[in-house]
Amino acid sequence: METTIATWEDQLASIWASIDDVEPNEFLAAIDAHLADLPVGSAIGAFEAAASRDSTGHSDQAVPFYRYALDIGLEGERRRRAVIQLASSLRNLGQIDESLRLLETELALVEGTATVDADEAIVDEPIVEEAAADEAPVDDAAAEPSSTDSDDSNDSNHSDDSDDSDDSGSEPKSEGANSAESKADEAAEPNADETTDAAPAVVDDYLVDELRAFLALCLIDVGREREAAIITLRTLAPHLSRYQRSLANYASALAEPGENSSTPA
Repeated sequence: METTIATWEDQLASIWASIDDVEPNEFLAAIDAHLADLPVGSAIGAFEAAASRDSTGHSDQAVPFYRYALDIGLEGERRRRAVIQLASSLRNLGQIDESLRLLETELALVEGTATVDADEAIVDEPIVEEAAADEAPVDDAAAEPSSTDSDDSNDSNHSDDSDDSDDSGSEPKSEGANSAESKADEAAEPNADETTDAAPAVVDDYLVDELRAFLALCLIDVGREREAAIITLRTLAPHLSRYQRSLANYASALAEPGENSSTPA
């Protein structure tokens, strides 16, 4: 394909930027026409098709595309986005149990504590080209990707990742990976010997806070509000300018004795 990777991604970002300025059908047509440049069976193509349908209120049409993209080996940041957005779409469609399972499995994978392969948490379904989606809610998790050289924008999604590719070497992918989000230096607290429940080391830093945020939503849906609060507070703590250790410890104190919660420690 003559179009360079960077150019293809820039063009894709431009189409996404137009989503609020055109009719949904026009937006989807533009996305599908652009995806036609990709090889048949492209994981990136399936992901972008899913995200575009999610963002125009067709979560039920998006779900099979997410499953397909993950099943054939979607990589990099788009893979993490696909897991989050698939889980969010399933939640919108009332499939809370699978949504929760996906997010808990992915978080365990991130933290290096997974006992189940992430692919095993995904229930395979065939691609559905036509579906009745008039009443499907718009999934806010499926936000537009950013261009290859832009800073963080719209919600949690960034398409710049050097690992975003299928097995096909001719497929466009983003050139640069976003740097990890910088964190404020921890402010000194009165008790230097205070025990801190720090989050475990992660395998990668792709949208980890976003993953935890959507997990918290699912936990609330299934009546596990205390665990949701613990996840939320522990995720927030490192971003504070002060009281980081105190908040992390107070969050841990919310855990009931013997409780086995899916929280960042």
